[in-house]
Amino acid sequence: PAAVAAPAPVGRLARGPAAGSPGAAPAAAALPGAGASNEVKKNAFAVYLMYLAALVVVGLPLVAGVWLAYEARRDAPQWLASHYTYQIRTFWICMAGLGLAALVLFLPFALFPLLIVAVVVWLVTRCFFGMVRLNRGEPIYNPQTWIV
Repeated sequence: PAAVAAPAPVGRLARGPAAGSPGAAPAAAALPGAGASNEVKKNAFAVYLMYLAALVVVGLPLVAGVWLAYEARRDAPQWLASHYTYQIRTFWICMAGLGLAALVLFLPFALFPLLIVAVVVWLVTRCFFGMVRLNRGEPIYNPQTWIV
């Protein structure tokens, strides 16, 4: 009897493009920061942690984090500079979201808490994905984006 090949996985179970084919993720050795030491990554990681700490200690860690990102971006290699740019954008977009929330604070319906929750979820998500990419030595491929 002839062997029947199993169907290829579909949807979330699919493995994606084969290594080396167009659209495939770069191999680990090909990543610019793959061999980077933790020493090189520590400032960028500290900025992500400061942003998360700002959720508990409101304000100051967020400002300190963006200041550190501006300072460290000057001398950083290109792949790491993408993280600093991403962090700087995260700060300014977060400020815009909080400013919008402040504008609607006195409206009669509950838009203020919804905007605050949306900004917090967005901030945590960006920090999480940024830290994962930093840990892998990957750049942020589009640091100018408003989304994750």
